[in-house]
Amino acid sequence: MISVELRKIIIADREKGIPVEEIHKVLGVSIPAIYDIVRKYKERGTLEGNYSGRPAKITAEQKEAMLKLVEEQPDITLEEIIEKLNLPIKKSRVSKILRDEKMFFKKEAGTCQRTKA
Repeated sequence: MISVELRKIIIADREKGIPVEEIHKVLGVSIPAIYDIVRKYKERGTLEGNYSGRPAKITAEQKEAMLKLVEEQPDITLEEIIEKLNLPIKKSRVSKILRDEKMFFKKEAGTCQRTKA
């Protein structure tokens, strides 16, 4: 990701009339990225909040509810989490969120117990 400071330099250079190829050589930013930054700046009028990508499928509240549910019921399955909270994501995504929060399954005396690492 290109920093906001570098984006400001690119915009300033383009407004001075410096060719894109020269900006590319000096700053090491790809030519398509330079054109994209300039285009977005002209459309939005700002460089702040200029993030691209797909919006999250679950909200922060849904994530917190998921973590709370797991804390209350450590032996809950991924399918049960999705069903109880009516989440629009797959088991693999739920598993990744829990792993990112350092929550893993740990076998204890023949049962699966979710613990925090």
